[in-house]
Amino acid sequence: MALADFRQGLTGRHALQQLTHADGRLLINLPVGVGKTELIIRIIQHISKDDTKFDAVLLMVPRNDILEEVLKRLPASVERSVLRPRPFQRCGDLNREWQSFEKSGCA
Repeated sequence: MALADFRQGLTGRHALQQLTHADGRLLINLPVGVGKTELIIRIIQHISKDDTKFDAVLLMVPRNDILEEVLKRLPASVERSVLRPRPFQRCGDLNREWQSFEKSGCA
């Protein structure tokens, strides 16, 4: 019951209030299974529906399965862009050059 009560407090509005209170720098560090994915979906939905000072959400996730889960659960009305890694297999002989650019932060 305590987890369910805690999750009810995880709203997009509350997260944006915390972000504002923290001067735009906020780390949400929750254990596995608590609801981080659900929270980011609620934040994105809140920003897309309500008049907030935010125009965009940048979501960076460590695994494709998490990204696919979020994309699947977002309403179709939410505009999105997904940046995919460089397709190194198609770079052929130029791949080595690209890798040197990427290592030096120029790509």
